[in-house]
Amino acid sequence: MAVVCSTVLAILLIIFRYQILGLFSDEAEVILNGGVLLIMIACVTHAQTSQVIISGSLRGAGDTKFVAMCSAWSIGLIRPILAWALAYPLGLGLIGAWLSMLVDQYLRLFLFFRRFKGGEWTKIKL
Repeated sequence: MAVVCSTVLAILLIIFRYQILGLFSDEAEVILNGGVLLIMIACVTHAQTSQVIISGSLRGAGDTKFVAMCSAWSIGLIRPILAWALAYPLGLGLIGAWLSMLVDQYLRLFLFFRRFKGGEWTKIKL
């Protein structure tokens, strides 16, 4: 269900990005830049829904510490540092900040999926 919903959402975001942005602004530059960001968001929908499901499965099985530590490191340190580095020193601005979100979502998906496939969570006593 998550894959189907995120695919539909991604398609809608890509196809109707300018119309959606037109609801919030009529400035051409805002709509043009926002269109790029909505494509980035569309590209992250699968990773985000999948990592939320896998992390929820791990938490439900009692592997809360791993999920909390990965999330804290990724959201609290990696994403903001990467956002700053991409936006300012590398000069990517707003696009760089949003790229850090994309990296964060795919990093957590990778870590949670690896943990799930490894089976460590099956040995946790509740």
